[in-house]
Amino acid sequence: MSARNERAIPAAANEVEEGMAAEPIFVLGSPRSGTTLAGAWLGSHPSVYAMGEYSAFVFAYATAPAGYTRTRPPYAQRYLRELQSHAAEFAGRLAAERGARFFCDSTPWNLLVADTLAELYPSARFVLTLRHYSGVIQSLERSYLRRYLWAGATPVERASIWVAVYERAAALPADRTTVFSYDELCADPGGTVARWRSALARVGVDPAGLDDRVFLRSHASGSDDHRRTVATGTGGRVRFAPIPSIDPLRWSETLDTEVRPVVGEVDRMLRQRFAEYATPPYAMS
Repeated sequence: MSARNERAIPAAANEVEEGMAAEPIFVLGSPRSGTTLAGAWLGSHPSVYAMGEYSAFVFAYATAPAGYTRTRPPYAQRYLRELQSHAAEFAGRLAAERGARFFCDSTPWNLLVADTLAELYPSARFVLTLRHYSGVIQSLERSYLRRYLWAGATPVERASIWVAVYERAAALPADRTTVFSYDELCADPGGTVARWRSALARVGVDPAGLDDRVFLRSHASGSDDHRRTVATGTGGRVRFAPIPSIDPLRWSETLDTEVRPVVGEVDRMLRQRFAEYATPPYAMS
């Protein structure tokens, strides 16, 4: 984002903060790190309006400024300010119409503009979903084979997606960020969900309103109803059971050596900054 565009943002954001009826919850992380699942679980709460992958914030603060100003159109800064204001105002209005205290945007790419969102929306909560690069690379491969070409044609391209998103995680405000580990969920789903409930209570979401039936189905794009998840149940009762976070038979030392130069620095940063981030042996167990 250029400095020229950044100067146009604060006034627009202040206008939104004054009139925003609902508070933002941003669920963000690498694609295929559990953002959709976490957003759906939060959205099961009656005080949270689930917007899914709304995408308007990353569009307004990153995509549009990068593309729209390239040809230097007249009134560019005024247009971008109004676009940025509308991204929050529209989400807040939809939540207010449904009587919700929060709206939840689970667009993983919002992590690319996390520093901007944290600065401009002081009431926003952030849920960072973490997943070891091995699991993300494998999941992106499945997406690519289902013709989601953005997911990358090679392991190195998929590793680069993981890096491009998670290298921004250090910008999240620690006092407003709750960390969800997908690898931890897979290894100990019952205990992890209990810990997540306690964490959400500390940021103002009453855990009693969350519906664990969300964990009964896969939320991955293009997945079918027969894909194994961390929960089973009938009659509204949910039973948790561990599942692998990666397929160890498809992850080799050779593959790890290939992607390590790409992910190494960000992998180390996540391990140092977030206790919840899985080390490789944990993720591959």
